[in-house]
Amino acid sequence: MADKPAAFHTFEAPEGRVYAFRKPTTAQIDVLVAKTRKSAIQATTNFTLAIVEPSQRAEWEALLVEKPGYASDVTESVMEKLGFPIRG
Repeated sequence: MADKPAAFHTFEAPEGRVYAFRKPTTAQIDVLVAKTRKSAIQATTNFTLAIVEPSQRAEWEALLVEKPGYASDVTESVMEKLGFPIRG
């Protein structure tokens, strides 16, 4: 049985729970970029829901209802890890 691959990125919410995110595909990044102009919050929410570990998806989605800014935090960190600096 193969070991579960390590998460590409983890996010520890101030509430204490740690969420794991997979490395996004080029298609997922393209969708993020295309949708960001229309609604940045919705684009980052959809992006993080697409890359969060499937077993944590429902919990992450529920957290984003109360704290939608967490999706932007995760998106910025993931994009920076991929070599796309968000903050100057």
